[in-house]
Amino acid sequence: MIFSKKTWGIILILFCSVINASSQFTLKLASLKSNIISFSKININIWLVIGYILYGFSTIILILALRKGPLSTLYPFLSLTYVWVIIFSPILFVTDSFSLNKLLGVCFIIIGIFFVVKENN
Repeated sequence: MIFSKKTWGIILILFCSVINASSQFTLKLASLKSNIISFSKININIWLVIGYILYGFSTIILILALRKGPLSTLYPFLSLTYVWVIIFSPILFVTDSFSLNKLLGVCFIIIGIFFVVKENN
Protein backbone atom coordinates (compact mmCIF):
# COMPACT_ATOMS: atom_id res chain seq x y z
CA MET A 1 0.00 0.00 0.00
CA ILE A 2 1.40 3.42 -1.01
CA PHE A 3 -0.26 5.41 1.78
CA SER A 4 -1.07 4.49 5.34
CA LYS A 5 -4.68 4.29 6.46
CA LYS A 6 -4.37 7.63 8.29
CA THR A 7 -2.81 9.31 5.24
CA TRP A 8 -5.76 8.13 3.13
CA GLY A 9 -8.03 9.64 5.76
CA ILE A 10 -6.24 12.99 5.46
CA ILE A 11 -6.39 12.87 1.66
CA LEU A 12 -10.13 12.10 1.79
CA ILE A 13 -10.83 14.85 4.32
CA LEU A 14 -8.90 17.38 2.21
CA PHE A 15 -10.98 16.34 -0.80
CA CYS A 16 -14.09 16.64 1.38
CA SER A 17 -13.17 20.21 2.32
CA VAL A 18 -12.77 21.17 -1.35
CA ILE A 19 -16.11 19.59 -2.29
CA ASN A 20 -17.75 21.23 0.73
CA ALA A 21 -16.41 24.66 -0.30
CA SER A 22 -17.67 24.01 -3.84
CA SER A 23 -21.11 23.31 -2.45
CA GLN A 24 -21.00 26.63 -0.57
CA PHE A 25 -20.15 28.45 -3.80
CA THR A 26 -23.05 26.84 -5.64
CA LEU A 27 -25.43 27.56 -2.76
CA LYS A 28 -24.33 31.21 -2.91
CA LEU A 29 -25.08 31.19 -6.67
CA ALA A 30 -28.47 29.66 -5.88
CA SER A 31 -29.18 32.45 -3.41
CA LEU A 32 -28.38 35.05 -6.06
CA LYS A 33 -30.70 33.39 -8.58
CA SER A 34 -33.74 32.91 -6.38
CA ASN A 35 -36.50 35.08 -4.98
CA ILE A 36 -36.96 33.61 -1.54
CA ILE A 37 -39.91 35.37 0.02
CA SER A 38 -40.46 32.92 2.84
CA PHE A 39 -39.26 29.51 3.92
CA SER A 40 -42.32 27.87 2.38
CA LYS A 41 -41.74 29.52 -1.02
CA ILE A 42 -38.17 28.53 -1.88
CA ASN A 43 -37.56 28.56 -5.61
CA ILE A 44 -35.58 25.56 -6.70
CA ASN A 45 -32.94 26.26 -9.30
CA ILE A 46 -30.11 24.23 -10.78
CA TRP A 47 -27.48 25.83 -8.49
CA LEU A 48 -29.47 24.82 -5.41
CA VAL A 49 -29.74 21.24 -6.63
CA ILE A 50 -26.02 21.09 -7.49
CA GLY A 51 -25.15 22.60 -4.09
CA TYR A 52 -27.15 19.98 -2.23
CA ILE A 53 -25.67 17.17 -4.32
CA LEU A 54 -22.13 18.41 -3.65
CA TYR A 55 -22.88 18.82 0.05
CA GLY A 56 -24.25 15.26 0.20
CA PHE A 57 -21.21 13.96 -1.68
CA SER A 58 -18.88 15.75 0.75
CA THR A 59 -20.74 14.16 3.65
CA ILE A 60 -20.23 10.68 2.18
CA ILE A 61 -16.50 11.42 1.68
CA LEU A 62 -16.33 12.68 5.27
CA ILE A 63 -17.80 9.44 6.57
CA LEU A 64 -15.30 7.42 4.51
CA ALA A 65 -12.43 9.60 5.75
CA LEU A 66 -13.42 9.27 9.40
CA ARG A 67 -13.16 5.49 9.08
CA LYS A 68 -9.45 5.88 8.29
CA GLY A 69 -8.21 7.60 11.43
CA PRO A 70 -8.90 9.36 14.70
CA LEU A 71 -11.59 12.03 14.69
CA SER A 72 -9.32 14.42 16.61
CA THR A 73 -6.69 14.16 13.86
CA LEU A 74 -8.91 14.25 10.78
CA TYR A 75 -11.71 16.64 11.69
CA PRO A 76 -9.52 19.77 12.06
CA PHE A 77 -8.69 19.48 8.35
CA LEU A 78 -12.34 20.17 7.61
CA SER A 79 -11.76 23.77 8.74
CA LEU A 80 -9.83 24.19 5.48
CA THR A 81 -13.29 24.68 3.96
CA TYR A 82 -13.15 28.19 5.46
CA VAL A 83 -9.77 28.75 3.85
CA TRP A 84 -10.99 27.74 0.38
CA VAL A 85 -14.07 29.95 0.70
CA ILE A 86 -12.07 32.97 1.92
CA ILE A 87 -9.51 32.59 -0.88
CA PHE A 88 -11.82 31.82 -3.79
CA SER A 89 -15.01 33.76 -3.02
CA PRO A 90 -13.48 37.13 -4.04
CA ILE A 91 -12.54 35.54 -7.36
CA LEU A 92 -16.02 34.12 -7.94
CA PHE A 93 -18.20 36.87 -6.48
CA VAL A 94 -17.69 40.59 -7.03
CA THR A 95 -19.36 41.40 -3.73
CA ASP A 96 -16.68 39.53 -1.77
CA SER A 97 -13.25 40.87 -0.97
CA PHE A 98 -9.94 39.73 0.42
CA SER A 99 -8.20 41.70 3.15
CA LEU A 100 -5.23 41.55 5.48
CA ASN A 101 -7.53 40.45 8.31
CA LYS A 102 -8.85 37.58 6.22
CA LEU A 103 -5.28 36.60 5.30
CA LEU A 104 -4.37 36.57 9.00
CA GLY A 105 -7.45 34.47 9.73
CA VAL A 106 -6.46 31.97 7.05
CA CYS A 107 -2.95 31.79 8.53
CA PHE A 108 -4.34 31.18 12.02
CA ILE A 109 -6.60 28.40 10.73
CA ILE A 110 -3.67 26.66 9.02
CA ILE A 111 -1.41 27.10 12.07
CA GLY A 112 -4.21 25.79 14.29
CA ILE A 113 -4.59 22.69 12.13
CA PHE A 114 -0.85 22.12 12.32
CA PHE A 115 -0.80 22.31 16.13
CA VAL A 116 -3.87 20.13 16.66
CA VAL A 117 -2.70 17.45 14.25
CA LYS A 118 0.89 17.52 15.51
CA GLU A 119 -0.33 16.98 19.08
CA ASN A 120 -2.37 13.97 17.95
CA ASN A 121 0.62 12.25 16.32
